[in-house]
Amino acid sequence: MDKVVAIIATLDTKEQEVEYLKNRIEEMGMKTFLMDSSLRGRPRHLIPDISREEVAKAIGYTVDALEKEIKIVQMEKVAEGISNILSKFYLEGRFNGVISVGGHDGACLAGTGMKHLPLGIPKLIITTVASLSGMENIVHTRDVMVLALPSDVQPLNFFTKNAFDNAAAAIAGMVKNAGRKVEPGKNAIGATMYGGATIAVFYAKEILEKKGYEMVIFVPAGIGSKFMEDIINEGAIMAVLNMITHDIIQELIVGELSPAPNYGISRLETIVKAGTPHIFVPGFMDVLSFSPRNIPPMYKTRSFYQWSPLFTDFRASREELERAGKFVAEKLNEAKAPTAVVFPKRGLSPFDVEGGFFYDPIADEGFIESLKKNLTNTDVRVIELDAHINDLHFGEVCTNLLVELMGNL
Repeated sequence: MDKVVAIIATLDTKEQEVEYLKNRIEEMGMKTFLMDSSLRGRPRHLIPDISREEVAKAIGYTVDALEKEIKIVQMEKVAEGISNILSKFYLEGRFNGVISVGGHDGACLAGTGMKHLPLGIPKLIITTVASLSGMENIVHTRDVMVLALPSDVQPLNFFTKNAFDNAAAAIAGMVKNAGRKVEPGKNAIGATMYGGATIAVFYAKEILEKKGYEMVIFVPAGIGSKFMEDIINEGAIMAVLNMITHDIIQELIVGELSPAPNYGISRLETIVKAGTPHIFVPGFMDVLSFSPRNIPPMYKTRSFYQWSPLFTDFRASREELERAGKFVAEKLNEAKAPTAVVFPKRGLSPFDVEGGFFYDPIADEGFIESLKKNLTNTDVRVIELDAHINDLHFGEVCTNLLVELMGNL
């Protein structure tokens, strides 16, 4: 059976560029169908398989009615139309992968459509806005490949042709050689992890795999946390080792000044609401991260560490950890599934170790004392362990406890 690539683009402004991309994909043995996502005009000679009239019709609009709406409403409606058509066509088996090319509008419209497609189906966005903040609102929680175009999409020239050649080869290669829908395992355990605290999670992974489980690890920042929520809601995760919960205190204290989006609060709420067995560890809660350009004056006297060009980390205070402990307790009071909090008394992060520049056991105690004070759910176990979060013994205790909690279902 022929492989088909769907192409989404605003043909009123990028007709020549899209035609070149379409031809290159077809030269690689693919068939294509072209969807016009234009908000305003029509292409001059390139005839789409799905016209802007058909996109409007997919959400009960006419093009004339759509053009009378303000820009944001136009964007929302066209994105909805693209989503409806892509979802329908995918279920009908009419394409095997999807690619888009455009600037801000084109990326937003295509990204919204792609978010409704299953994981594993090839998705590629060529865009000029790949480096802008807010890109997570374009790729959402899907496995979207983004090709950053430093120049404008138009006109067609030696540089854009090269980029389109690479993009065509990428989408054709994925469709031809992979492109299978992800089928979740039946015994999947979700875990959160940062690169600075891997020992306990990898120990758990090794032991759990021997028991027939498969571990899926998420970085609890940006789309990683939201993706974890999605698959918990889909029932694909049977238990959670929530080792790194830094994004909760980050969201509570730093909020909009955070250098990256944080969804730790909604992840915790999702775990509780879904009734998923859960081990909660306040991993990296001793750390507050700011963009180097947005450091509030009150933090400049604290101990800090320049983690990367994007992040400057500051030590969380006892008061801030007390606030986080109270917040977590209030959320866990609603837990119905087997749940435990495991607190590493010797430090919450690699910086928070005896002799380290964030070492402050008195501040850390603020979290666990506040949590116990506000925790009224007597079914939630609280374990204070004389270990550091990176100690192998800590990983062993968490792993055995998680197995125990799953056995109590």
